[in-house]
Amino acid sequence: MAGDLRALGRSVRLIAAAAAALLLAGRASAQTPQNAAAYDALVDQYARGDATGAVTQLSTWTPAAITNPSRERPRFMAADRQRAAAMLHTDLAYAFELTRATADASFHIGAARRIIGMMKAGGRGDERTQLFERRWLVVIAGLYTAVGRLQQAELFVRDGLSEYPRDAMLHVARGCIREMDAALMVTDVRNGAQAPRATRLLEAAAADYRRALAYDGTLASAHLHLGWVRFLGHDDRSIAEFESALEHAGDDTARYLARLFLGAVAERQNRLEDARREFEAALTLGPGYQTAFIALGRAEEALGHSARARELAQQYAALGEKSEDPWWDYHLGGLDQSTLRWLRREARSQ
Repeated sequence: MAGDLRALGRSVRLIAAAAAALLLAGRASAQTPQNAAAYDALVDQYARGDATGAVTQLSTWTPAAITNPSRERPRFMAADRQRAAAMLHTDLAYAFELTRATADASFHIGAARRIIGMMKAGGRGDERTQLFERRWLVVIAGLYTAVGRLQQAELFVRDGLSEYPRDAMLHVARGCIREMDAALMVTDVRNGAQAPRATRLLEAAAADYRRALAYDGTLASAHLHLGWVRFLGHDDRSIAEFESALEHAGDDTARYLARLFLGAVAERQNRLEDARREFEAALTLGPGYQTAFIALGRAEEALGHSARARELAQQYAALGEKSEDPWWDYHLGGLDQSTLRWLRREARSQ
């Protein structure tokens, strides 16, 4: 199953390219609005494990063709199929958002949200459904944050926190919005006059991360983000946060980022041997990740190991298919790929 989910993640970008071509072609092969049975079949296809095929086929449907079946058919589905329907639309929204087809992305996000509402209204507002909704809101907020649509991200987080005020991950999502807003401001600044506002935004982000940790002290993403904000402010307390993230990490992505960030702190403090060890550990966790190669090469060069630095550059250049470095998801607003994978697994379970 893990391999299938990784394949779906890689396929989303291919689907996005196909979706863009279909938009330019006017969706000549689009389905008709009467295709309720075909819609049901796509949901079943997604639930059975062929997510890529289902998402690809749905990308050929026009919004007019989808509207009626997506509004009516999920009402008669079992809970597992409703989850599959919600994620079918969510994955296609993700693909469309990558192509900046924002209207299509918003349409499918709206469809997924309606389906989740049906799950709750149908007497299935149990703990599992609520958890699915909370994590879905986190992913959608992260998607909008990653593409710079911060107002839309804010709306989803606000709605989520109004219903689930103690959800730690939603507080992290709100902190990410503040953090990205500050990053964009620093990038765009010309005369330094806006710097104080960027600082205030980072302080607000840190407050959200601390609040998240007050609700769940084991949340690795909150430790990572709080540590990074402190690192930006040259606050050595960042080390403790990165170490806590490493302690509580639930997957290699979080471990990779924690090692990378611990190396960055050590490098800044001129503890070059420590930096090298942390970057080596990061590279072990992500042997195809560009940032780990660059960071380790830089540390080796600073230690006077120029031959080793050149060797690392050659190793990276010789890699075949390059892995998608988690640093970029983090850097672009913290799109939570592990939570997205969790939602996809939920959509395929009874």
